[in-house]
Amino acid sequence: AKMFSTQLGVYNVEYQKKLRKKAEFKALQSQVNPHFLYNTLDTMKWVAKANHIPEIATLAAKLAKILRTSISSAQFITLREEMTLVESYAKIQKIRFNGKFDFRYEIAPETEEILVPKLIVQPIVENAVIHGLADADEGHIFVRAYLERKELVIEVSDDGCGISDEVIRRLGNRDKEQKNGHIGFYNVDTIIRLHYGKDYGLRAERLAAGGTKVTIRIPVNGSGQPAPSMENRS
Repeated sequence: AKMFSTQLGVYNVEYQKKLRKKAEFKALQSQVNPHFLYNTLDTMKWVAKANHIPEIATLAAKLAKILRTSISSAQFITLREEMTLVESYAKIQKIRFNGKFDFRYEIAPETEEILVPKLIVQPIVENAVIHGLADADEGHIFVRAYLERKELVIEVSDDGCGISDEVIRRLGNRDKEQKNGHIGFYNVDTIIRLHYGKDYGLRAERLAAGGTKVTIRIPVNGSGQPAPSMENRS
């Protein structure tokens, strides 16, 4: 029995090593194509500049910035860095939609260095552009961030067509069905709940004046950094 137990232990160790190697291989392999895309975008930027096509140069530069962050190994970035990415995304969409919407943000100074899961605000702004303002002649998107007690609150507001009752219901019920192109909504909500617990995530509401407001809530500790994840809490 002791010999069998020892053999089983050796087998488990080897099995775990194989799993780690496989995971490392997949992680490295998954970075090959994104890095190729990043380098290609950089080439496009310089070709566009050389040929005096500023819109293409801006598109390539801003998309490369977003891609570089998305393929990085870092899971968290500062809120200031996240908003820089959102601003890059907004500039891309302004070119696409011929500048028909205005994007502004205002984050309280004490929130700038708070670490947040990367790319959690950008999908919400994207939803506002694609769904809220798609049929509008012009529109406005405003992002506001502030501390409220021991929580970081991020609000994304737009004056578009307003979110549907169905999407509000599915978010409220934590419905995992990803319909109507709102995948970014549910991905962000799931990321936040998995890391911080079921009491946190997204809340969406229609505004009385028209449009939609989506609120993200994340716990922070006394130093303004993220509270530990649920899996690390005793």
